Amino acid sequence: EVVELRVKSWAELFAHLAGFASINAWGSLQQQIFNGSPLLAVCVVPIGWIGLFVMYTGYDTVREYIATADDGKKDEFEYMWDEEAEEVEHDIAGMSLSFLTVQAVRFHISGVLPDQEGIEEWNMTVSHTGVQCKQLLGIGFLFFFLSLLPLVLEDKFKDGIHKCSHRMQELVTRSTEVWNGFFMFGNAWCFFYGVKWALASSGFTSENALLSVVLALLLSALSFMFIFILDKVVDNQLLGEDSEVADAGVEKLITALGVLVGFSWEQSFDVAVSVVSASSKDYLPPAVSKLLMSVLLVAIVFPAWRLYILKTLHDITDDEVDEGRFLLKRASEEHRELFLDKETEEHALDMAHLKMKQHRRLALGKPTPTQGTGLKHLRVTTMGLVEVDQPAVPRRLGKFSTRRVRLEEPLLA
Repeated sequence: EVVELRVKSWAELFAHLAGFASINAWGSLQQQIFNGSPLLAVCVVPIGWIGLFVMYTGYDTVREYIATADDGKKDEFEYMWDEEAEEVEHDIAGMSLSFLTVQAVRFHISGVLPDQEGIEEWNMTVSHTGVQCKQLLGIGFLFFFLSLLPLVLEDKFKDGIHKCSHRMQELVTRSTEVWNGFFMFGNAWCFFYGVKWALASSGFTSENALLSVVLALLLSALSFMFIFILDKVVDNQLLGEDSEVADAGVEKLITALGVLVGFSWEQSFDVAVSVVSASSKDYLPPAVSKLLMSVLLVAIVFPAWRLYILKTLHDITDDEVDEGRFLLKRASEEHRELFLDKETEEHALDMAHLKMKQHRRLALGKPTPTQGTGLKHLRVTTMGLVEVDQPAVPRRLGKFSTRRVRLEEPLLA
């Protein structure tokens, strides 16, 4: 677990660095060669896809060579390295290619191509009409609905995919992941710039820094509200108990809203860093001051994210065995509290202990003593013999979905 968290944390950090570097690289090409029209601007997207695909193929070959160079096979750590690297590559492709697409969309709607960082002149930013804002937000919703298409197609053709060669299955899986990321990030980009256009055109401020902070606060509040509602929808199975595609769609929307919050604060910090570096240019070159502030920000945020947020996320969303261990850990904490509480009655302790043993069997993959024997597990009460209830097994939402644990409900009650 320690190694996995270490690999994942550094992979995420370098993924964001490489993602924005990819945006800058292909964006420069879009600005210098493909800036004549919106149709021409979108042509850089397939070029970028081909370029990234060629690079990823080369990187995959190098990883395979290194992983098998010593003993001719891959161990669990080398598989982990390969999986995390591929996941990072998917995020980089999805984020950069969707940004280039949204740049062309904004060019088509407003008639002006923003610079390679997505920034417009201030007089252009505050002059967008309500119709233009609605068009961009509408395209954001279109990106979201298109993000459901890979889920539907994968479910429809999964039998045919399984009959293909291993290499073809890997190609289909990786392409699906890239397009999932493309539509998800595209949705976030459109929502971000659509709300920014609407907020800027209201004329409440002439300061770009203030606009960025208010935009980040507004998007965060709206996103958290919708995430809370959507989370309750899934937890209470309002879409049906077996609606895996619908649940996966809600998961995608929640992820897109999380990405939107991240984008908004990233842009806010970027503007703040630019303002501070410009004000201190008499003492330090702007490039040096930006570098120092970026290093300081990473030094503050990265350890907290690595030690607490990522670890908690790993505990909740890991595979089925680890989910059982997570439940067992929570059950053991409840077990201890029940024993220390002098108000807990003896029969409640007996029942809690029985349920605790069942959670242990689920976590460690051990069969129940009665499994396969035709026997029943009974307990003696004042009312006679009563069959012992078994705690419910957590429901699996789908192969790529986050499995949810209702943390507010006690496990041993």
